[in-house]
Amino acid sequence: MKKLIFMVILFLFPVFVFGMRVDGIYQKYEILENGDIIVKKVVIANPENGYFMNDAYLDRAFFFNNNSFDDDLSYVPTKIVPLRAGSTNQNLELGYDLIDRFNSFFQYVEYGAIPGDSGIYTVTDDGKNFEMRVFSPSGGSLRAYYFEYKVIGAVRVHNDVAEVYIRLHENGFNTMVRDFEARVYTKSDIIGVFARGPIGGEYGKSGNVATFTMSSVPSNRGISARVVIDPSDVSLATTKTNIDDAYTKIKEVEEIYANRRNQEIAFSKGLGVVATIGMIILTSFNIYFFDKYVKERKEKNKVFPHKYLRDFPSLDGPEVIGNIMPGVFNANYFSASLMYLIERKFIDYSTITKNDVEFRLNAFPYESVTAPERKLIEILFSKIGSNYTVTMKQIVDYSKKSPSKFMKEYAEWEKLSKQETIKKGYTSLQFVRIRAADTLLILTIFAVVFLWAFMGLLGLIVMVSNIVVTILFYAYMSKYSKPVTPLGDEMFLKWSAVKNYIDDFGTFETKELPHIELWGKYMVYAMAFGLATKLEKVMKVRIQEMPNNSSMGPEFNRFRTTMMVNHAISTSLTNSISSAQHAVRASASGSGGGFSSGGGGGGFGGSGGGF
Repeated sequence: MKKLIFMVILFLFPVFVFGMRVDGIYQKYEILENGDIIVKKVVIANPENGYFMNDAYLDRAFFFNNNSFDDDLSYVPTKIVPLRAGSTNQNLELGYDLIDRFNSFFQYVEYGAIPGDSGIYTVTDDGKNFEMRVFSPSGGSLRAYYFEYKVIGAVRVHNDVAEVYIRLHENGFNTMVRDFEARVYTKSDIIGVFARGPIGGEYGKSGNVATFTMSSVPSNRGISARVVIDPSDVSLATTKTNIDDAYTKIKEVEEIYANRRNQEIAFSKGLGVVATIGMIILTSFNIYFFDKYVKERKEKNKVFPHKYLRDFPSLDGPEVIGNIMPGVFNANYFSASLMYLIERKFIDYSTITKNDVEFRLNAFPYESVTAPERKLIEILFSKIGSNYTVTMKQIVDYSKKSPSKFMKEYAEWEKLSKQETIKKGYTSLQFVRIRAADTLLILTIFAVVFLWAFMGLLGLIVMVSNIVVTILFYAYMSKYSKPVTPLGDEMFLKWSAVKNYIDDFGTFETKELPHIELWGKYMVYAMAFGLATKLEKVMKVRIQEMPNNSSMGPEFNRFRTTMMVNHAISTSLTNSISSAQHAVRASASGSGGGFSSGGGGGGFGGSGGGF
């Protein structure tokens, strides 16, 4: 369960993976009369590699198709020319205004820069990809990185209007940006503005300036802008098309994107409503059942309100207790069940070698053993051993050579253990229905998570937090609420108190401990509860503390030898079951088988909506 919860958290919280932090990206685009554009860009970040890199792609940064008004890759600027670059840790709070106040420029270096260098910048240009790197180690602190370059021939001029299409933010930027703003400047009033990108962005125009802003830009989500201007602003431009009525054609293309994006927004909002309703229902469900569970647990705790119990509340074997105690029913209970038969002298043992033990089946009254105990005897002395004997080596070898047969027998023993628990009146068949309800709840939780994801980062965080709490709560309930009958609850509380006593065995004074003839039985249940190694160490210390321990009789000597064989059983037998389980699973797995809107402004992606 812990691994499952850890995997779920990693899956649901991808935004919290540690890496570079980007607090802001601010850009200024100045359209020149000859159709070129001066780009000034400030990035506030803390790169780990000693430099920050800015990419501009000639085939994607500014483009248009000469024969249509969609964003194909046919039209590209002719060249990008670097101007200057630098870095500073001053005035970071200025945000966009830092662009015009920046004065910490670095020296251009053609070759030889490596991470760790400082005060320089480099340029790489292969005719298609243009890259500027500013080298200024941040030491984990935020710095402002400045880039300035000129894009030659970026504006396309038609007969009635001129236009420029700009990739303001690339799809490949894999870090969330906390604050984003870009402005495009020209000489005259801007005619039209269009934008595409994630929901939540805003854009508009005022006079000769087009503005694009967004808070919390998701990683790997691009933002692009289309700005339509007066052709007289670029009277010296050479990139002319001789197309009439271009603005009408531009609006037709962008309207298609706007309608498509508005449908996505409406769909997202609808999912958000459904997710909100689901959130309310889920939260109410949690509150109701948590309150009900707490009240029921308080009432049940009154049956046995003690932390410790030194005596054993029943004669039930570990295989029965395992079905009413916390956690998953596992191989420890099989090993402990064997130890319980040894403790009752139905099975005897002798050491063959340091790592091997021989078990011998003694005569025993048939009615004094339960169905799962008879099954355990059958597995060991009929299926694996013979002539009423079996060795640990034979058990280990059988589990390796015939893991499927071994696990089939183990599964039958586990099934009989559950039936015995029901027969005792500790659990009922309702237990199965509770597990099915839990499974359905988990599936519902994941469905609501995916719906809520459409509501943005904040909504997702709130929802995920609720989901994690829900999973932990139901994991807790699943772990601590196995018994579904009053008698089962009473046994659960009493055996939990026995477990607490075993766990804290070393804190009690010697005079408070039971007679040594019961120590072997404590070892049985310590093995079942996963406390055998701890209890064994404590008991060895207590034996040394006891006066005249060598004259305490045959029970003392038997306990000392039982403690040695206990270690062999708890390791070899448990490991054999675990190895057989893995072998069966491995055998089974190896077989078979934009933003876009009208020209006036609004949210990115639709009139009055998001990018």
